Amino acid sequence: MSKKLDPKTPPPEAPQAPAPPQTPAPMPPGITPVMWAGIGGAFILIVAVGLAIGYFAGQSTDIIVSDENINDNNQHVTDVPKENPVGETQAEKAGINVDQEVTEIHGDAIVLDDIAWQEYVDDENPFIFDATARDGFMDRLIGVVNTGEYAGYEVHIATLVSQGMGSGNLWTYLEKDGAPIVVQKYSAETGKEYWANESLVSYTVDYRVSIPEIEAPAHVKTPEGIVLERQSNRVGVWGNVLFSEFEDLIPLFIDDQSGFEVFQEKVVNSAAFFVKLPDGTLAKYKYRIPFQSDAGTKVTLNGEPNFVSYTSVGIGGCGPTSYQDVVLEDQLDRSDLKKIGEVTHSLGTKLENTDILGFKIFKHPMLSETFEMRASGYEVTTGEELSYGDFLDLTPLFFWEDPFGRLVRFTHPSLQPIAECGKPVIYLYPEETTDVSVQVAPNGGFTLTEPEYGRGWNVTAEPNGQLTNLSDGTQWSYLFWEGHAETNIATERRGFVVAPGEVEEMLEEKLSALGLQGQEIADFTEFWVPKMQRYPYYFVTFYTNEFLDSGAPLKVDPQPDTIIRIMMDYKPLMREIDVEPLPIVTPERNGFTVVEWGGVLRK
Repeated sequence: MSKKLDPKTPPPEAPQAPAPPQTPAPMPPGITPVMWAGIGGAFILIVAVGLAIGYFAGQSTDIIVSDENINDNNQHVTDVPKENPVGETQAEKAGINVDQEVTEIHGDAIVLDDIAWQEYVDDENPFIFDATARDGFMDRLIGVVNTGEYAGYEVHIATLVSQGMGSGNLWTYLEKDGAPIVVQKYSAETGKEYWANESLVSYTVDYRVSIPEIEAPAHVKTPEGIVLERQSNRVGVWGNVLFSEFEDLIPLFIDDQSGFEVFQEKVVNSAAFFVKLPDGTLAKYKYRIPFQSDAGTKVTLNGEPNFVSYTSVGIGGCGPTSYQDVVLEDQLDRSDLKKIGEVTHSLGTKLENTDILGFKIFKHPMLSETFEMRASGYEVTTGEELSYGDFLDLTPLFFWEDPFGRLVRFTHPSLQPIAECGKPVIYLYPEETTDVSVQVAPNGGFTLTEPEYGRGWNVTAEPNGQLTNLSDGTQWSYLFWEGHAETNIATERRGFVVAPGEVEEMLEEKLSALGLQGQEIADFTEFWVPKMQRYPYYFVTFYTNEFLDSGAPLKVDPQPDTIIRIMMDYKPLMREIDVEPLPIVTPERNGFTVVEWGGVLRK
């Protein structure tokens, strides 16, 4: 976890000059000093109680609803105060709209189930965006509400573009007479605190509204009874949002239960299936292979029953890249394959095709390529040299044509480990206090970030590395992310072999040689040393800038003078082996320096 520091203590308020003495007013006739004292005491008690109630209400995180903030429609309306914890000057430097007001509506649920949907119309003058900052934003009119509290309101879908890499946030909002009402349930990062929202006009967020028509079903079924499982709702494809923008999806079938049309990729990328929703967005589905489970892949191979769980998803450098590892026609000629087995058990589904396919020749280019890519990992993990004959004895690859005509590749688990890019952290060391924008884009997506990434981190960085998050004023020692990244860098066979008791000393020595210093090394060893204590030995190697640049491009503004990016990979060993030492070149740290370290987190 990232280290979050306590905010700086604000300076004390300047003392107030004492008020000049006042001449007491004469007491009205008939009221004695004792009576005046009682009246004064009661008044002081009332004021004290009032102040106490006000203080504790201000400290509460609950919304206190009074008659003054319930409108004519019995809506609980909360004005979100404008906050500028890091000072208006810094906010303006970061592009934050300090005049923006965000109002929230809470209350009983509202269902919008009568909307006249239409093909989208580009809105050239959207109300949701500030007139001076509309370039690059997408806003489209997609329907009109027919009945209910929001009858007559237009339904819009909008994309707030990223300030750096990556696609923008998707918002759904209602609009009438120039007043935008953002539907919170279908809008990402709606608060003023998010960096992507700095160009928005003042707006209202309604937490009550749901639109059932744009919520995709959990399953869809082909006419033949094949079930597809929903993986995500209202998503884009490859960084985009609306169905109308894609020409590489083809219709496949219509789901009888929901009436939705299901589409397939022309050229398989993610191996997903898609449903077009009425608002123009997509829901993503996957086909679950019925003979594949954690208990094993239920097939016979070369006349023998298989008891191994083969991998059938696409895997990159730090994790899954597609739902199925589909082999394209330009990658493999199917005439190179022959039947080597069959499916023995299919859970809940009768398969028309049960043939398992393998290579006709042992020196097929795909086999040779797999051996070159994966043999080093097998050798390091087991401590045994893997010959090509032993590799073939594993039945390293086999194939099956699924009901959609796709050729799915299955890989022996010893040749394709699943991993995640674990705890990469980013340190910033400018030469003077500087507002810095940081974007990192792991091509497999994030699983966790701290502070919250939004559409990028925007911080004030001090020369000592302390960071102040511009969105909320919190302080951090570094920026933290975890996620998946696929790289095209060859597996590094050179490295170091150490026993658990030697891990910390080795890491301190090698990390220093790689350019890390003091606290950076301490943070690294604190996280990784405990993970490398279970097995008798560990093989450890390091990748530098090229590895991370290919799988998780980094963009920093202003441009640093020095960037040091280090990714460690390690594998457990049952016995010590000989490896060629990894040569290390120590970089110089000059000017504005950015340091990032991480490791491949084994699952």
